[in-house]
Amino acid sequence: MGMILFTYTDFPELVAVEFDSAGKPSGFLDKEKFFYLNAGIVLGLNLLIGLLKNQLLKLDFSRLVPQSIWAQQRVALSTLLISWTDALLSVIHSFFIFILLGLRNINADTDQLLTINMNWLLLIGAVLLLGVLFSLPLLLFYTNPKVTD
Repeated sequence: MGMILFTYTDFPELVAVEFDSAGKPSGFLDKEKFFYLNAGIVLGLNLLIGLLKNQLLKLDFSRLVPQSIWAQQRVALSTLLISWTDALLSVIHSFFIFILLGLRNINADTDQLLTINMNWLLLIGAVLLLGVLFSLPLLLFYTNPKVTD
């Protein structure tokens, strides 16, 4: 939310959010609509990831996979699930921050031209998101928790 407030002050009244192949803006949003849309996305994602975390912590893994060592180490499993959901939220927030900073830089120019290729940002974000998403099943199936006394 801090980044949304920070970038809000730098945006012009019409924020360029879509660009044609020449880099010229083709789609605009009012500054206020842009702010409320982004605030809604951030709050919605936080709510959904929080609900996912709560539901994962409520699952009885000993019934789902009784032979799993993770299911028998409830504290280690809870720690792993909390860490994983926090990592997922961190990757999403980081990606969102870079998008906001990129839009801020583009809209700071009076012509609002897209002069740099932002495709690398999408690829990095997708790779990081897939890495976090697949890390939980890989950790659950191919590693063992540290045994606590």
